[in-house]
Amino acid sequence: MATPNRHCTRTHRVGCVLTEAEVDNIKPVRCSRKVTDGKGLYLLVTPKGGRCWRFAYRFARKCKTLSLGTYPEVTLEWARARHAFARNLLANGVDPSALRRALGKHIFIVTMQEWQIAQGHMSAFPSSVAEAIRAIRAESRV
Repeated sequence: MATPNRHCTRTHRVGCVLTEAEVDNIKPVRCSRKVTDGKGLYLLVTPKGGRCWRFAYRFARKCKTLSLGTYPEVTLEWARARHAFARNLLANGVDPSALRRALGKHIFIVTMQEWQIAQGHMSAFPSSVAEAIRAIRAESRV
């Protein structure tokens, strides 16, 4: 049986995902904490009340973190869509953090939005993104 976290009213159990109401009700505590949604997606809650969506993943045997935006500007649904975009990149052998650095933050966000519209097909990437992906793959082979 799952036991509740002493800082959170939410019970952590396998397969448990966040709801919009739970995210709204998360209160800051003395130290930073991570409230997980699953598959590496979590909400980082700071002591001052800041809430940032993050994606923790491994690429090339290294642990990495990708920032997906701040709550409430980025809702739970948007965070999950951005998380799916990053997981799709990983499945195709592309490091999302490296792609973000290569494209710049704003172009990367536009790319995520275009991917959401295209429902995850790699062929839907604009040519500039496809070129950046090819460059990153070439760098990783060297």
